[in-house]
Amino acid sequence: MTTTATLQDLSRRIRSGYPILLLRTHEERRWENLLADLALELERGLVTWSLTAGPCPSLGNNDSPPNVVEFLSLIERYPNEHLFLLKDLHSSLSQPEVTRKLRDLIPVLAAQKKTLLLISPIDSVPVELQKELTILEMPLPGPDELRGTLQSAVSSLQNGSIDHLSPRQEDRLIQAVLGLTEAEAMRAFTKVFSDIDEFNDDILPLLVAEKRHLIQGSHLLEFFDLDEGLDAIGGLDGLKTWVQQRANAFTSEAKSRGISNPRGVLLAGVQGCGKSLSARVIARILGDYFGDCVTYCDRTGFNTKPFLGRKLRLITRNQRCSRLLSVNQAD
Repeated sequence: MTTTATLQDLSRRIRSGYPILLLRTHEERRWENLLADLALELERGLVTWSLTAGPCPSLGNNDSPPNVVEFLSLIERYPNEHLFLLKDLHSSLSQPEVTRKLRDLIPVLAAQKKTLLLISPIDSVPVELQKELTILEMPLPGPDELRGTLQSAVSSLQNGSIDHLSPRQEDRLIQAVLGLTEAEAMRAFTKVFSDIDEFNDDILPLLVAEKRHLIQGSHLLEFFDLDEGLDAIGGLDGLKTWVQQRANAFTSEAKSRGISNPRGVLLAGVQGCGKSLSARVIARILGDYFGDCVTYCDRTGFNTKPFLGRKLRLITRNQRCSRLLSVNQAD
């Protein structure tokens, strides 16, 4: 789901009277800004709270920020039709008094048209709240949002080495950082751009390597640096031509003309004929990072299909996984 679609869904849930929404994301600052805009659109007030800063705006001049239970007790004193953004409340949900206070608040929230928005990277919810609280996955920035990040990174360069990027060049750079947060993408762009004098094809592998570093630690995928180009493949002229042509289907121009993305390619051949190499080359040309999901076939007849299915479902739910996935031994 895109950011725009998620905000529309949030708007409908708030207007429908959902009392508590848990927004799972690492991008607290980005979503706080987006939620502030949404509150204005809905003509509702917005109060933010954290354990260190307390409520903003507050109801009085407190010398110290109120704790969780104290702030929850203050919510009904705020005017009707308000949103309350509570940061990192997951660390307090295991406390019985917090759980009980949230449950006590639910009829008050409904009567006063208020919604609690719990923003956190963790969606651990006590059993007592599972029927009252709705968990929503906040999406990472898409191509349009990352385009703004890219332009900000370019404009911040003091040497002006890559002032003028074509739409095609921008598309390739954006594809290389899809799956990163806005802050991660900015850091990746800034790091890579600081070492170059002009745009060239070597930028993409550098971005892929930085992306791999930022997403390291996955137990599902093995990541590869994309060092090989088309010249590394001997023969296979038909495949090379197809890849170069179909790579254009991932551009914003192709999308505006209604051209669909390629769904995939099956590389079949004997061991050692270059299937894995070809997959890495395809990944580099498409400007994405490369994930390799390896499955094992037990010679005793163990059925690996359910295991592979579980892995693929996890991968498709993981926003940070590549849109290019190589499955070895798919037979």
